[in-house]
Amino acid sequence: VWVNEAREIPKSIIDACTMRVGRYPSMRDGGATWYGVICDTNAPDSEHWWPILAGETVLPDYITKQEAKMLVKPDNWKFFNQPPAMHEIRNKNKEIEGYEQSKEAENIKNLTPNYYRNIIRGKTKSWIDVYVLNKLGLVEDGKPVYEEFRHDVHVAKGELAVSPQLPIYIGIDFGLTPAAVFGQKVRHRWVIFDELVAEDMGIVKFSDVMKQHMAKYLPRDFYIYGDPAGDHRVQTDESTPFQILRGKGIHARPAPSNDVLIRLESVNSVLSRMVDGESGILLDPKCTNLIRGFAGGYHYRRLQVSGERYDEKPNKNRFSHIHDALQYLLLGAGEGRALTIGKKSNKPVVAKRNFNVFDVKPKSVYERRR
Repeated sequence: VWVNEAREIPKSIIDACTMRVGRYPSMRDGGATWYGVICDTNAPDSEHWWPILAGETVLPDYITKQEAKMLVKPDNWKFFNQPPAMHEIRNKNKEIEGYEQSKEAENIKNLTPNYYRNIIRGKTKSWIDVYVLNKLGLVEDGKPVYEEFRHDVHVAKGELAVSPQLPIYIGIDFGLTPAAVFGQKVRHRWVIFDELVAEDMGIVKFSDVMKQHMAKYLPRDFYIYGDPAGDHRVQTDESTPFQILRGKGIHARPAPSNDVLIRLESVNSVLSRMVDGESGILLDPKCTNLIRGFAGGYHYRRLQVSGERYDEKPNKNRFSHIHDALQYLLLGAGEGRALTIGKKSNKPVVAKRNFNVFDVKPKSVYERRR
């Protein structure tokens, strides 16, 4: 069986294909001299079954034990990677300035001389990574929310250390796809060192998982901020997610705003910030969902109209939850505070109980409630 574009095919279909080979010719005619399954594909994303079986990436946190058994590489499977068609050209600051033809590229004799130079024109880095450089990645049909993001600038080369002296900030997004982001602020620079993503999990179970995750970083102080909508009661037991978290010993507070523009600006402000010649935010490579969201998974949906038009709000998908959590973390920690204050309405002015109406000093008549 030959499967083309295997990244579009579920693992269960590949498993079914392995059952259909080796049955012809029949054994009474001598059987098959060779049988098996051949798959080819463009680079899939990092959580696809292909790179997991190939050992190129680790199992995602949300994979169940039953699904994990399907992702153990059989001893008679082999994986091969085609060399990239081009290489990145970087300057002394390690910024990408362009691309050059790779000497290892295959099938060049059957292509026009400028084939790859032409197809990368007008393409995003994520598109080039997948279709030309043969890197694991995700190409979404939409506009990335954070165009300031650069993988080589905002993602660390290795595992980030967690400071024992500094507090840990955590952002939480609720719902049936809850997510949490862990970070520290080191000399005005944000270090995001861990993430927690779950699927089809309520806040009660997620709070248990989160508490176990937090135990890895004890003894440190935690400042936890969540979706302000989580302060509303749920229909099941009339408890709010924040009350449920407090019942588990996790003291979280609502983020100061749920305005989408303010939330996005809190992230954009640190992406564009430079601290001592380095980026204002640095992600640990193990924060795969955050990174893939930054690379285009978290995007504005393209509208089905003529021209290049996109939705005004980020598309709700598997990457929006973890990015909402990051936004709540940064907002709660004070990023975007100027915008938050600007959005606040004036608090009501309340008259004092005992005052003299004939007093000529207006300031003594009214006081602003704190």
